[in-house]
Amino acid sequence: MPETFTEIKRTADATWNEWVNNGSPRIFVQTNADSMASGAIEVKEAIQDTLDKQKISADVTVVGSQGMAFAEVVVDIIKPDKPRITYGNVTPENVPGLIVDYIVKDDPRPDLALGTQGEGEIDGIPLLKDHPFWKLQYPIVTRNFGHIEPGNLNHYIAQGGYSMLNRALEMEREDVRKEIESSVLRGRGGALFPAATKWNFMMNAPHPKYLAVNGEEGDAGAFTDKAIAENDPHTLLEGILISAYTMGIDKSFVHIRAEYLVAVERLRRAVHELEEANLVGENILGTDFSTEIEIEATGHAYICGEETALMDSVEGKRGTPRPRPPFPAAYGIFGRPTNINNVKTLSYVPAIFEHGGEWFKSIGVEAATGTMFLSLSGDVKHSGFAEVPLGVSLREVVEDMCGGTKSGTSFKGIQTGGPLGGGADWDSLKDLPLEFDPLNGLGAPVGSGGMMMLGQGTCIVDLTHNLMQFNAAESCGKCFPCRKGTGHIVRTINRVMTGLGKMEDLDEIVYMGDTMRDGSLCGLGQLAPRITTAMLRHFRSEWESHLVDKTCPAGVCGNLDGQEITFS
Repeated sequence: MPETFTEIKRTADATWNEWVNNGSPRIFVQTNADSMASGAIEVKEAIQDTLDKQKISADVTVVGSQGMAFAEVVVDIIKPDKPRITYGNVTPENVPGLIVDYIVKDDPRPDLALGTQGEGEIDGIPLLKDHPFWKLQYPIVTRNFGHIEPGNLNHYIAQGGYSMLNRALEMEREDVRKEIESSVLRGRGGALFPAATKWNFMMNAPHPKYLAVNGEEGDAGAFTDKAIAENDPHTLLEGILISAYTMGIDKSFVHIRAEYLVAVERLRRAVHELEEANLVGENILGTDFSTEIEIEATGHAYICGEETALMDSVEGKRGTPRPRPPFPAAYGIFGRPTNINNVKTLSYVPAIFEHGGEWFKSIGVEAATGTMFLSLSGDVKHSGFAEVPLGVSLREVVEDMCGGTKSGTSFKGIQTGGPLGGGADWDSLKDLPLEFDPLNGLGAPVGSGGMMMLGQGTCIVDLTHNLMQFNAAESCGKCFPCRKGTGHIVRTINRVMTGLGKMEDLDEIVYMGDTMRDGSLCGLGQLAPRITTAMLRHFRSEWESHLVDKTCPAGVCGNLDGQEITFS
């Protein structure tokens, strides 16, 4: 077992250099759960089969996804002394032609290319960074996506990984915390609480004390926590270890949904490699700091994203919220002091520590420093995930980066923050910056980064009904306002959709939402009606069309042609 970080780094660099400079073409297949569903494994097998049949020597490596879901399956080819070319919409059928044409015949196939990465173009293929999807991006937590094999410790260390942990272990804990404090990093799970302030609560807490990492992310339209775990788990794990050292954490529990099979597998592999390298466990790197990391593959309950329900789940109980106080920092997992942070929040820590808090603070705006990792879905040409500086305009994100609607219609609005979020019409949103406070004030909180773009074919009433059905199904039922309120709102919206409603139903929805907000035990019940409030506020005329004119402007409810709603 290596005893110093210098030894670990030397081995990693040698492994990396041998891979990069082996003289053979390198082929990267970008893989995560999404690309696998689109056929990434079949594409990889087709590539290897073609290389074998053509007797071509090349290295085929699985790397993380760079977020271009609209172009899956994505494959990169790097020939010696040539730029890296990124190809989109690769299928097993077009693999043989691509491999033979470029690697054998030196035809780079511009018809399949999205762009080149790094410096230099080739045969008229533009730089990928000039693609609309990439022009705004500022990779921090995503900096290694697509460049290394996920979970490969040598690859991560060769890119500078764990050097910040090594540095932190030589510093006073308070000095590490102050560096994060200077960045003004706010929680990226949706609550926006200053990360360094949360850490401060734990500094002098008695042992044993725990860190719970919230990767539940059950929101419809949100998949950034999953993306980090799948595409670069070591960025998260290094953030966890630096945080654990700062707070004196004895054990960290990474709470992630069990159905995220790829994420769980890659996280567990990464933790195993850390244990072998003495970067987790007893006396890490010869210091007096010892800590453990456990990957908790939990059940499928959305409520377990609520911090106290998450703690119950980690303890092996049914995940239900606890009354507060006491707060987790005083009485958390197994009754011990516990800090809870989101996956994205902790994944920023290594880069902030490397470049400094002032560097991170210089990105974004004063009230919202750094970047936002966005999940982009809905009626858009360029769907996927992207990391952009806070403060950019929503018009740039939606019209330029996302390329407009896939349907060819104009935008109707954006649904933000998942089922517990909100939304607004496009005219109200388009000139706003991507910042926390302005969007919260409009009723369209950015939350954990989910943004679902709505074209004219979206029925707002139907969308709200679907989201509230989700909230009703995911309510744990522990408190009366949420258990009864979510179901009552769903039934009321259903009357509106089927032509059985009346105008008073809209007031009923608002009243019930206010009651839930004031009386529910946890954030799910308190925030569940926020989507109905926002959609009624910004799209009231569409609700009234269903009630007064008995028509669905989008042609979704009842007859699909926008005619009179039929009901029995």
